Amino acid sequence: MNETERRIERVFRDALGVEVSSPTLDVIEEGILDSLGLVTLLVELEREFSVAIPLDLDIDSLRTVERLAALVERVGAEEGSMP
Repeated sequence: MNETERRIERVFRDALGVEVSSPTLDVIEEGILDSLGLVTLLVELEREFSVAIPLDLDIDSLRTVERLAALVERVGAEEGSMP
């Protein structure tokens, strides 16, 4: 697990009160992430990583910590804002 994935897991834990057991766990399919949780997650990820996540993204990029990390890293690289 890389540092971005660890930080995302911390966001799940601190902002949503949810422990994600694996970076490959599908949080949508498992019912861990509902619509309100998704909005909260996106806001917290933007805050944590200082990025602006586009609203026109594919839902599949939100399914796992692993995919979320790839999204955050890609957006951060495009914006030049990843630490």
